[in-house]
Amino acid sequence: MDKQELAKQQKLLKEKEKEAKKERKEKLKAMTPEERKAFLDEEKAERIKSFELAETEHAQKVEEKRKSMENANGWSKFWFNFGQTAFLQWFRKTWSKFSHLHPEGSKLVYQIFYFIVFSEGVTIWQYLVMLFLPNAFGLQLAQTPFVWPEVALWDWSDGTKMIFGIFNEPVRDANGAAITDSALFSNGVIGGGLGNFIAFEIAVFTAQVINFPLQRNITFKSKGNPVWQATWYFIGWVLISIFVNAVWGFVNPLCMHFGVAKALSDLLKTFITGGLSMVIFFFIFKIIFPEEKKVEEAK
Repeated sequence: MDKQELAKQQKLLKEKEKEAKKERKEKLKAMTPEERKAFLDEEKAERIKSFELAETEHAQKVEEKRKSMENANGWSKFWFNFGQTAFLQWFRKTWSKFSHLHPEGSKLVYQIFYFIVFSEGVTIWQYLVMLFLPNAFGLQLAQTPFVWPEVALWDWSDGTKMIFGIFNEPVRDANGAAITDSALFSNGVIGGGLGNFIAFEIAVFTAQVINFPLQRNITFKSKGNPVWQATWYFIGWVLISIFVNAVWGFVNPLCMHFGVAKALSDLLKTFITGGLSMVIFFFIFKIIFPEEKKVEEAK
């Protein structure tokens, strides 16, 4: 399915869903309280019936699997028996019932859960990369400040200035304070500067390379055009990165002025930029990762 056809099917799907919700809402509105209760009870009964049918089919498949593994040994039999433990079966049955009774709600819970797991996972990756990669660029890049655009917002009581920049990576000394006088450069420089900026962008980019297939294939189970999706993902990442860097460009000089340790500052940067990106990306993913099943139904 090419990009134009996919966009057409997505639009048709949204129109059908919107119309169906509107019709249902109007239908419920026109009913008396007694009719509405009867309608909702019937709808619930149908979903429970569907759940019970699914449980019956599941039990049959488990029994067939059990018979086929009577003479099996090793890990396959261990994992099969592990999957049949009381807790896991209770969780599976509870989730299955919730999914049948609340299909839209369960889908959203599923997506939010995996979205957060993968997003936090790559955030941890970013932080680990930032612990070591800045050192790989050497002292020269660490001694090269990278602040753009350099805008002075106010003067602190000690005579220093509050400097804002969308990209705000001044040089830091061993105490975490900004260095502006090149004569003060020494081996005490521990980070910041152009080296820290490059390292952070590499960390974020590699995190997105990991995040994209996980979110596409597992969280949203999309089978759309990967090139089209990756292109819009990249565009979204660039725009969001500029935004979150601007936020960090305000927070970073505050951290430096108040003497926040670099390790804590890096952690704060990771979670501020990663957290904001995560929230925005969830809604972007809902657009660029359509559900293939629903797209097919819309044809």
